[in-house]
Amino acid sequence: MTTPESESPLTLAGIPTVGIYIAAFAHVPERMGVSRALITDHPMGRPLGAPGDAVRQRAVVEAALALLTSTAGQTIVSFPHPYRTAPPGVDLTDATTFDSRALDQFVGRAAAVARSGLSAS
Repeated sequence: MTTPESESPLTLAGIPTVGIYIAAFAHVPERMGVSRALITDHPMGRPLGAPGDAVRQRAVVEAALALLTSTAGQTIVSFPHPYRTAPPGVDLTDATTFDSRALDQFVGRAAAVARSGLSAS
């Protein structure tokens, strides 16, 4: 049996908590009874965003931290932005900031890694 977050040692000590879940597990925080949760529409293993996308990762963390001030009962919020795979600095939805050279370089590196069978790290 899962203990609801409202009865966890952290909560009893007065320390608020928030969880970040991907949409595939959006049902988990409600069933567990956690007080605060942020749901992202990101793939498994990347609840904060794509590797190297510090802007998106920061936005997700800031959205989660903003929930810490919630005193309402159970607060489950969906992150309003979809997952993006573009490299940092390339916004595929904004034609004024789109840099096709950066995207081409990113795709070229990804293709080279895929051909070599090596890890991208």
